[in-house]
Amino acid sequence: MVGLVAACGDGPTKAESVASRAPTVSTPSSAVSSTSTPAVVDLDPANYEYGADRYRFALDGTPLRECVIYPSAGTNVECSVAWPDGTSAAPVQGSVFDGPPNAIVLAPDGFYPLVSEGGPPGAPLLPVNSRVSVDGVVCTAVDGGVECANSVAGFSFIDGELRTSGPTSKPPVVETTSVDDPPPSNASGGTDGVYTDGTGSVRPGTVCGAATGRQPVVEVRKGSISCTDAYAVIDRYNGLPRTDEFGRSNIRQFDGWTCATRSAAEAAEKGYGQTCSSGDVEVATPYFAR
Repeated sequence: MVGLVAACGDGPTKAESVASRAPTVSTPSSAVSSTSTPAVVDLDPANYEYGADRYRFALDGTPLRECVIYPSAGTNVECSVAWPDGTSAAPVQGSVFDGPPNAIVLAPDGFYPLVSEGGPPGAPLLPVNSRVSVDGVVCTAVDGGVECANSVAGFSFIDGELRTSGPTSKPPVVETTSVDDPPPSNASGGTDGVYTDGTGSVRPGTVCGAATGRQPVVEVRKGSISCTDAYAVIDRYNGLPRTDEFGRSNIRQFDGWTCATRSAAEAAEKGYGQTCSSGDVEVATPYFAR
């Protein structure tokens, strides 16, 4: 679907104080207590809903980091993190990127490193000392980072330090995308925020087109489809003559697809403007607030 530096003095360290607020994980590293822990507020996951059964939130700090909770093969959570120097990760199946991991996935059977393709900007902030819980996964925003856990594993990423507990897992096998040229890097030389483009099937959450400057970009929200085919669906929909008979939402059907357009207010609320679905596949154009 990524150790800590101790402070000087006799009192509890920041890491110890934070760990006491984390969801309980059955490992010795999470069994630290504190008597001066701020109250943690439980927030409604619906505030962070991003499509069908998917939840995105941003964390306060620089660089901007985000997490996504999604029900794929159980409920998983993926967060962008910095792994310690020297961390070795095998090439991630289903990604066009090889190299050091820049994210962690917490799956029902453990955690694993990931080279993440990123996602569109604009996820709402999860305030410090608040948390969201979705189907057994609990993520808490803490001072300097985030902590997530399920019944078997967990991780914390605080002040740039990653700490994990529980068993390791492996990423699911997904058909990879083929491209002629390597993806561009960002200004810092990394791959954060680079998106997949090509003819191979991509995983849900992939944003197609940002690497090539294509407009509009298209997000694969559910199911399995290639970026090329996702473009074709959206382009076909946008190419249809728009008349009053199809209503304000311009609901159209063709080749087994049903497409619709949200109002500006609905698009701002939901995070996407146009959606097209066919069976268990859904693609959409992300909404970027101006």
